[in-house]
Amino acid sequence: MPTEFLTDEQEQAYGDYLGPPSTQQLSRYFHLDDADRERVNDRRGAGNKLGFAVQLTTVRFLGTFLAEPTDVPSDVVAYVAAQLGIRCCSSELKRFSGHLSLRSLEGYIAHNREAAKRKARSCERHDTISR
Repeated sequence: MPTEFLTDEQEQAYGDYLGPPSTQQLSRYFHLDDADRERVNDRRGAGNKLGFAVQLTTVRFLGTFLAEPTDVPSDVVAYVAAQLGIRCCSSELKRFSGHLSLRSLEGYIAHNREAAKRKARSCERHDTISR
């Protein structure tokens, strides 16, 4: 009997924010420790620092990069900005296209959503066949 790894709704929502994170999620996934701050402070300018920090914490939370790096709930931007002492609002968040440096720094591998979905389906078929 075939089973699905993800529901259609989960598959559609994968890699995107479904709304603002809870207070507990903010403190767990979006907290910047000393090592995070050191990486962030290697960037120039408040916009780049904030963009890098938001991407770093977003990857930690979602497990993947956003297709559009600025599609982040304002609660996340405010929470991260407060930790960095940056006063801003979501509209001031510069488009952060330096996620490639984040990927190499953190050892992340580029991820193709469609390829991952195909692989999950292939694993489901293999699991069904091998039973």
